Amino acid sequence: MERPVTGAAPLYEAIGEFKRGVIVNALREHGGNRTRAARALGVQRTYLMRLMRELAIKDPARSASSLGWPARGRSRPGSAR
Repeated sequence: MERPVTGAAPLYEAIGEFKRGVIVNALREHGGNRTRAARALGVQRTYLMRLMRELAIKDPARSASSLGWPARGRSRPGSAR
């Protein structure tokens, strides 16, 4: 995507930050499950994945601690396995 000529960069940055926040919140609400988060956002999972890549949102399965999710294979505090 081409960057517009002078003055509009802050708008693009604000839009990107807004999208990032909405996606991160949806992922948190659905425990990092991208399929359920995409469904809640009303988008295809593949489009959500593309947005995550474009907005530098790390894959929760690979970096659980970056967004506050428990790492895979570890039980949550207080949960029985």
